Amino acid sequence: MPTWDELYADPALLPVPDEPESFVTRALEALPAPRSTSVLDVGCGAGRHLLWLERQGFTAFGTDRAPNGLGRTRELLRREEREVRVTLADMGALPFASGSFGAVIAHHVLYHGVAADVLRAIREAGRVLHDEGLFVGTLLSTRTWKYGEGRRLESSTYVQERGPEAGVAHHYCDEAGARALLHGFDVDGLALDEFSDDDGNRHSHWRFVATRRPWST
Repeated sequence: MPTWDELYADPALLPVPDEPESFVTRALEALPAPRSTSVLDVGCGAGRHLLWLERQGFTAFGTDRAPNGLGRTRELLRREEREVRVTLADMGALPFASGSFGAVIAHHVLYHGVAADVLRAIREAGRVLHDEGLFVGTLLSTRTWKYGEGRRLESSTYVQERGPEAGVAHHYCDEAGARALLHGFDVDGLALDEFSDDDGNRHSHWRFVATRRPWST
């Protein structure tokens, strides 16, 4: 079973779209001026959102746990002579001071782990955000076709046993579970994003847009 780093080393194993997600770009375009706002992309992968952010005038930072993913990001940004601000880091331990960012993106990354890992990553996103900073991301829905498949680690968490992410823990949630994980944020939008693949399998994620409110200590 390949690691994340091995997946990023071979684009055939882990194809990454060239264009950013329209859901992400719409949310970030709603930020007030100035566009120089610092934005962090957690699990930036091959850098498609970082490149879009830089083109839009944002100050873009990225983290990922896969060195090969970060290598692809650096190459992408340097081809356009953009600033490269990427760091090898786990989503549950971000190497930035509290309140460093006006927005955090976490697209298709938060749900890789058990519930405690997901919650830790969400709290880290909240820590590095300004008060009223924007949090844009996805969680994995219990409506997706692989829910309940594989080795069960805990309630709603399974290790996939096939496909490119075999061996990786995935945490699934319904709407109530998604809102519970996002406790501490004002959730401005939470909606299902679903499609069926060529084999008729339903893929389902929760998309969310939230703002950080001051957390009690």
